[in-house]
Amino acid sequence: MSSWTRDLTFKSDDLGHDATLMLTFDQNIEGIYRDSFPACWKAIKFGAEGVHPAFLATYFMLTRYLHRV
Repeated sequence: MSSWTRDLTFKSDDLGHDATLMLTFDQNIEGIYRDSFPACWKAIKFGAEGVHPAFLATYFMLTRYLHRV
């Protein structure tokens, strides 16, 4: 079994509109929020004006490799 870790950094500066970034564990799905509702892992809010400090999201993934003989 192997694993890997990713760090994602999000920050904003004068977006012009309030925004919410939603991180999910899912694929790009057609009909999202109409037919399919993914589970939210983390939601980050950014205001319309000003500098918002960086938000760091770290995730860890385990993968299993199957070998057939």
